[in-house]
Amino acid sequence: MKRYGLRDVEFTRIFLVRHGQVASRWQDRIYGDMDVELSEYGRTQAQAAARRLHSVRFSAIISSDLSRAVYGAGAIATGRDLTPEVDPAFREMNRGQWGGLRFPELEQQSPGAWAQWFASPRDRRAPGGESLGELAARVLDALDRTAARHGPANVAVVSHAWPIRVCAAQALGLELEASIALELATGEIAVIDWPCAGRAGASGIRPRLAAFSMDTEPASSPWFQRPR
Repeated sequence: MKRYGLRDVEFTRIFLVRHGQVASRWQDRIYGDMDVELSEYGRTQAQAAARRLHSVRFSAIISSDLSRAVYGAGAIATGRDLTPEVDPAFREMNRGQWGGLRFPELEQQSPGAWAQWFASPRDRRAPGGESLGELAARVLDALDRTAARHGPANVAVVSHAWPIRVCAAQALGLELEASIALELATGEIAVIDWPCAGRAGASGIRPRLAAFSMDTEPASSPWFQRPR
């Protein structure tokens, strides 16, 4: 087993894989943690990500409980003596009453709401949804648990855009709001070395970003809209 250490600090190497592209009928909508289906291209992306990881020896493969992530975990597990695990803590952000709306529909119903969320995402949330701060708390705690459980090993986690963004921001030592700029395309991979003792331990050693958009250039998501 390869050990990732710095002095007496050990790390779990976390391969964060974003699920594939979703079906076309969802690509101009806000869907968050709704359980939407993959497109055919999205399934191809998931399979391609699995092939890029075929030589990595994993101690565990974990996904969120949403089917688009579960599919990606299954692709990575193919040919391995591992059964993917499901952890709802790695779900996408809950967008509450905004879920299923097209961006123009949200603007019509709640003028300026999307721009207001971008201005203060840490604490602002859609009605019935969660804030970026709340998402970050559950995702980062889940990675602490994962690293404590598996120790100095490789773990694949198939998740979603916002969970991966906040993990990368944590590893880079950035403020949570800066995660908005860390765009990882569907089917792409980020790699983070996470202290086995967790963020609060490890003698102050924070997670470290080892790779972002592994092997390929990230492509902008055409349906991800920033406020104009």
